[in-house]
Amino acid sequence: MNFKILQANNYHFNKGGSDRYFLDLVSSLKKRGCDVNTFSTFHENNVHLDWMLDSNHKVLNTSKFTSLGQIKSFFYNQGIYDSLMSSLGQSNYDVAHLHIIYGQLSSSIFSALRKNGVPIVQSLHDLKLICPAQISTMDSKICNRCSVGKYMNGILNKCRKGSYLNSLLAVAENYTSLIFGQLNDVDMFIAMSNFQRTLLVSRGVPKEKIQVIHHGIECEGEPQLKEFEKIILYAGRVERDKGIEVLIRAFTKLGLSSWTLRVAGSGSDIESMRSLAINLGIESQVQWLGLLSNHQLDKEYKDCAIFVNPSMLLETFGLTLIEAMRFGKAIIASRIGAFIEVVEEGVSGILFEPGNVDELCNHLTLLIEDNVRREELGAEGFLRVKKYFSREKHINKLLNLYNEVIRSQSF
Repeated sequence: MNFKILQANNYHFNKGGSDRYFLDLVSSLKKRGCDVNTFSTFHENNVHLDWMLDSNHKVLNTSKFTSLGQIKSFFYNQGIYDSLMSSLGQSNYDVAHLHIIYGQLSSSIFSALRKNGVPIVQSLHDLKLICPAQISTMDSKICNRCSVGKYMNGILNKCRKGSYLNSLLAVAENYTSLIFGQLNDVDMFIAMSNFQRTLLVSRGVPKEKIQVIHHGIECEGEPQLKEFEKIILYAGRVERDKGIEVLIRAFTKLGLSSWTLRVAGSGSDIESMRSLAINLGIESQVQWLGLLSNHQLDKEYKDCAIFVNPSMLLETFGLTLIEAMRFGKAIIASRIGAFIEVVEEGVSGILFEPGNVDELCNHLTLLIEDNVRREELGAEGFLRVKKYFSREKHINKLLNLYNEVIRSQSF
């Protein structure tokens, strides 16, 4: 199945997990013989420029609008529409696969694809379709106030960054996406997990329009179980709702000066977390790595002894978990969202109550002191990735879905 595919995502560099997935997916599809082009905004950090359709539209600074035109582009980017229309006029695509497009590429992309009759699938990397704040939690608790087409509680509760203005923009963006065709024009949504699909269907997404395709990664050979340094690794956004403060406090309680906590990623709370480490007296033991390339991140996975994802959000999958498991690393993750689906508790990893510093500290102590247990979890995690989350299985399911969507359009 050698399809001609358009892959679209806001960013064409490794800004976060969904961007890393997008770039890896394009590479994998090309290796399988598909003709793939990408469509993204322009940024100085963009990679694989030879994949991209021409676009000179710079990334919008959505944290500080300086004109009414920028606000309009946040909702519906006419320049993006014009560029995509020009590109679509020069090539016939079998299918378009969208990723995160709100706020940058915007809902204008639905209009262009619909006008050119291109079938659309969209990977839902978050919960934006049912929650303007994207996370469906409030004050670290599950929130069910919004659903498809019913977003006004997002304003009333200041769900976006605790601001009425930011929340208004987020809610208006959700309604704009519906008006310009997200729910009607997307032929099939892809959920990252059964957990996510169940949640989305319960909040208004038609069950016949959403399929589950778990993430997949390359997983060959055997894990390197005995090769590690005294490192606990976190990879992800540096923000409180990702549980980074919980991890820092748990690490402090260990009281082990010979161990290091390494933090790969960036985010809005990085300075306050640096200050926290200083105030707790562990600044020399916490290393802030910033955003890393795939190759650099792989090295961090290889070097660490334990990987922790302490998120307090309703995570839709857990890409960093399977990335660490691929290297045979012991996993500790919060018992929330799709993490319960990715990690078989007590077999391929350890789960703890979200936000519970003492419980996380106890689990870290166990794995630091028990090399055998750590290796057992790492070995089982590697086997679980190989069995359920391989790149080959993922691509096969995705190609089958493309074929289904394309065939349904021909009738």
